[in-house]
Amino acid sequence: TDLSYMYAITRQESMMNPLARSPVGARGLMQFMPDTAAMVSKKYGYPYGGKDELFNPSVNIRLGGAYLHDLQEKFGGNRIFATAGYNAGPGRAYKWQSGDGVRRDAITYIEAIPFNETRNYVQKVLMYNVIYQHLLGAQKLELLTPSEHEAFY
Repeated sequence: TDLSYMYAITRQESMMNPLARSPVGARGLMQFMPDTAAMVSKKYGYPYGGKDELFNPSVNIRLGGAYLHDLQEKFGGNRIFATAGYNAGPGRAYKWQSGDGVRRDAITYIEAIPFNETRNYVQKVLMYNVIYQHLLGAQKLELLTPSEHEAFY
């Protein structure tokens, strides 16, 4: 997973606060849920001693990064789908894809996300990603990759 993308997700999730806690139980930098952390730790053999460990930045980033990587693989490297899936669950990101055979662009997909929170989340993560590309010294800034431009939404 690209470093600027990881920063963008982390910025949107917690404003880079390792002690962030959501009302629904997400914790730490990447606002990771304890049940998802347990699943990812088991899959990859990463140590995980329970929900309070999610306040440890190295544990949170390792588990959150692995989960984000899994989402990107699941969605063929498409950050738009992976980002929507990170916020609202991968099942919803699949469900929101076009099922009528009409080809839509990325912006139309994002604007059609039925949850305001997720729609805003995806927009902000894409924006933060460009900012972090710049801060990390990227030679070329990309809002969308070529494959994301060409994807069927």
